[in-house]
Amino acid sequence: MRILTVVSGCICLVALAICAWLSHIDLSNFERWSLLISTWAATGALVSAAFVIHGYLISLKAFVESQKPRILLHVENGTDQLLGTETIAHITRIVYENRGSVECDNLVLSAMLICGNETYRLENLFNSPYLLQVGDVRCRGFPTTTALPLFGVPAEIVDNLSQCVFRVGYQVKSLDGQLRRSFDYRWNSELSQWGIA
Repeated sequence: MRILTVVSGCICLVALAICAWLSHIDLSNFERWSLLISTWAATGALVSAAFVIHGYLISLKAFVESQKPRILLHVENGTDQLLGTETIAHITRIVYENRGSVECDNLVLSAMLICGNETYRLENLFNSPYLLQVGDVRCRGFPTTTALPLFGVPAEIVDNLSQCVFRVGYQVKSLDGQLRRSFDYRWNSELSQWGIA
């Protein structure tokens, strides 16, 4: 709104300068009044055009914002019995949901474990890219301590997960470019579960 005020003010200043110039040149009263009326009519039209363009830009921005995907992505803790055993193990669940009003095409999800200078990407955890419909909720889970070694995480790191950051994120295209988000979690050794970092 400030830009609109500045533009309208500049247009009015130019109109005042033209009116001042018209009062100093040799014209008949009819010509002078005719030019003054034309000047202020043009000024009104230009100020109206500035308001129309400003309104259009606001509407365009609102439309682009409404077409952005709204992805909810978070990690949940759970427990379950390991297949074929009597062992109850911690399950890391990565839940993702399209809460927007448009379908989400080419959604790419990622998960990694960052331990100091080492990064272990949990490849093949997601079959990206996804097409996620409006309201679609999905969950990908894995037994934390038994599945991490399958992703190449050494056993000594799995035993000391509290020293690492578990990062989940997504990347998706929207009308105004690429949208990227990531969220970090830390392992709580006392509770044996992930918490927000």
